[in-house]
Amino acid sequence: MFHATRSRAEAAFEAANGIATLPAFGTWGGTASDAAKNAIEATRKDLDAHGNEALAVARAASKAAEDIEQVKNDLATLRAEAESLGMAIDSATNTVVAGPGAAGGPPMEIELKREQLQPKLDAILAEAAAADAALTQAISMATGDTPIPDSPLPQ
Repeated sequence: MFHATRSRAEAAFEAANGIATLPAFGTWGGTASDAAKNAIEATRKDLDAHGNEALAVARAASKAAEDIEQVKNDLATLRAEAESLGMAIDSATNTVVAGPGAAGGPPMEIELKREQLQPKLDAILAEAAAADAALTQAISMATGDTPIPDSPLPQ
């Protein structure tokens, strides 16, 4: 989605710049010329605004994709850490549980490992929810369901 909206923004900017420099208006004068110039200027501004909107969507989509990649990396790191401690992550319940390597281990030790890892998993789940919300917003902006904010989006 990032590349598509980025291309759309570039096309809108090129069109806006192209119509601003049409050679026909250099020698044409009169009332009709003024009306045409005003109409072209309004169209150029619309194209420029469209380009800025598409660029905002592209930035939002890119940021969401980066966030999702970070969540995936963090989760892989946590899974490896859990495995090294004999623990596992139960994706159905989003909890850290005793893994095959912890079988027969002291219950207190298993609980301490779980308490060590669970907050990390909770933080990753919060990151995932935020990334999902950001991606949902980018998609909603791209489809026109959500207005594009006037303030700059995260880069």
